[in-house]
Amino acid sequence: MGSSVVAPAAQSLIESIPAPTIWVSGLARIDPVGDGMVCFTLFQNVPAPDGGMEHQVVARIIVHQSAIAPALQQTADFTARETAELLRRAH
Repeated sequence: MGSSVVAPAAQSLIESIPAPTIWVSGLARIDPVGDGMVCFTLFQNVPAPDGGMEHQVVARIIVHQSAIAPALQQTADFTARETAELLRRAH
């Protein structure tokens, strides 16, 4: 419960069975599912028959809530690197 999660180095990940790659448009919601676990519901924008857009659920990922803060840090680090690279290219 109070433990933190450390992401493994990319080279140490094992994918014995190929994990599906799912394109998503965004995160629709996060719901608690018990025992510190949460469910991320991901959606994809797709054209609707009426010409508008629909938000179709494409995946649900269940993760321990202790993994959220490290994931946010990874996201912030990635965003900072990408922003720095874009700024470098612009000058």
